[in-house]
Amino acid sequence: MNGRAADSVEAVFREEWGRLLASLVRTLGDLDLAEEVASDAIARALQRWPVDGVPQRPAAWLELLPHGATVPRPSLPVKTERR
Repeated sequence: MNGRAADSVEAVFREEWGRLLASLVRTLGDLDLAEEVASDAIARALQRWPVDGVPQRPAAWLELLPHGATVPRPSLPVKTERR
C-alpha cells in the first residue's frame, strides 16, 4: 500500500470516526449498522486511495461513500400516533 494513502486513512480514521459514525447513526437509525457501514467505507478507502490517490477531502469521501451504496435496513414497525 502507498505510504501516503495508508497514513491518510489512519489520520482520517482517528480524526473523523466519531463524526462519520454519528452521521450514519442519524441517517440509518441503528448504531450496529452504522458501525458496519463506516467500517466498510474505511476498508474501501484502504483499497481505493492507493490506486486513485487520496481525495482532496478524505473525510467527505468517507461520508459520501455510504450514501451512494445500497444499505440493507431492517423493517421497522410503523409508529401510530394516538390522539
